[in-house]
Amino acid sequence: MQLADKVIVVTGGAGFLGVTFCSAIVKQGGIVIVTDIDKDAAMRVAANMSVNHMGRAQAFFLDITSEISIKSLIGTLQQRQGRIDALVNNAYPHNREYGRKLENVSYESFCENISLHLGGYFLTAQQFGIFFRNQGFGNIVNMSSIYGTMIPRF
Repeated sequence: MQLADKVIVVTGGAGFLGVTFCSAIVKQGGIVIVTDIDKDAAMRVAANMSVNHMGRAQAFFLDITSEISIKSLIGTLQQRQGRIDALVNNAYPHNREYGRKLENVSYESFCENISLHLGGYFLTAQQFGIFFRNQGFGNIVNMSSIYGTMIPRF
């Protein structure tokens, strides 16, 4: 088991890709911290995984666009787990206009979506990076979208 007893935080853990990452982590013996802005969805994901992997999945609320939310999660996990081994930066926050045709997207909406997504990745990488430096170890994996290389087909 490559991830035996490693404590790994997955942002956006209740989303399509997040569930896949979380499942892979528990199957490899890791302890997955399923985080999502939708705490109920994160709790369902963790509960489903706990059926076959008792105690290997835990759910927490996390808003990656809030430094306070990130610091709170890190503090809670440090107290409960004693360490954090890795962060999978996977959440994809966006506003209600996300997915519109290019010609129907306002510049303000575009800027808000960039700020939510990249700003959230920045905050989580920054805060977990500070924690990992103080802890003496840790890894950050940043996910990106295929839409960084091609035009979206909504």
